[in-house]
Amino acid sequence: MGLVRLDAHKERARGAGGNREVPRNGRKQPLIIPLGPDGRPDLEAKLKPYTRMTTYIDCLEDKSALSWWHRRLTLIGLARLPEGKRADVVARILKADADGDKEALKGIARWMHKVAGGDDKADQGDWIHELSEYADKNEALPAKASDDDRADIAAYKLATIDLEVREIERFVVLDDYKVGGTPDRMSWYDGPDPDGMEPAGHLITDLKTGRVDFGALKMAMQLAGYARGQRYDPATGIRMPWPNDMNLNWGLIINAPAGTGTCEVMWVDLKLGWEGFQLAQKVRDIRRLGNRAFRPYPSASAPLAKEDASDEADEGDE
Repeated sequence: MGLVRLDAHKERARGAGGNREVPRNGRKQPLIIPLGPDGRPDLEAKLKPYTRMTTYIDCLEDKSALSWWHRRLTLIGLARLPEGKRADVVARILKADADGDKEALKGIARWMHKVAGGDDKADQGDWIHELSEYADKNEALPAKASDDDRADIAAYKLATIDLEVREIERFVVLDDYKVGGTPDRMSWYDGPDPDGMEPAGHLITDLKTGRVDFGALKMAMQLAGYARGQRYDPATGIRMPWPNDMNLNWGLIINAPAGTGTCEVMWVDLKLGWEGFQLAQKVRDIRRLGNRAFRPYPSASAPLAKEDASDEADEGDE
């Protein structure tokens, strides 16, 4: 199966197989051509917003550590500003608070996060993702790749030597759940999976360039959803199933922390991940019903007050 070439963006744009071509709304939700009553794409219908895979499963994640990390970086960013500029930013914060301008406060917080280097690892991770595509296509890395970059990709190639990449960033949909997302790879592995099934067959494979000691369940849920999705063509709306031997029990996480020159491949339990995915559906469903939890509570004196008012009205009418 041939790999789709990527258009130029920086050195190379991420998003082969339709990821970049999928239109998005202001909330970054993918806009999908819906299926008609006959089960075929309805090209005349309005595009339907689907929930991003990472958003869909996010409801089960413990975000306390991430929340405190963002708070710490906001403080660090403010502290790193020159004294005069810091005073100006503090004045802007106080004014926005007094005005109730939440968007201005969010913007300042995002700016302080960036000043503290909060986006650095994400940017570096995106770059490693781009370089990994060169490696998987057996193409030379761009000249601007650093020695550290080359060490990272060398470790990546060595760790994945037994995997044959069949798809790169192919957008998939789960129509029953109105969810869409993009796995990094779909790979073929000729060896056994942890259950002893050999060959393991086609595997959903995701590249992570940071820490993976947190969020294992989320990764399992993410890959389980991808494995049960269908490949989606944003131009025609046609859904295409994965190969029949797509492994629904196991996937792979490739952990190549940027700048370390190391890489580790780990099996991911997709059975557990699918249990979590279905639980996420229940959590999302019950949250939608949350506004029905309250009912008006009339006070004990309310009926009496009505009677008194009625009596007064009767007396007045007389």
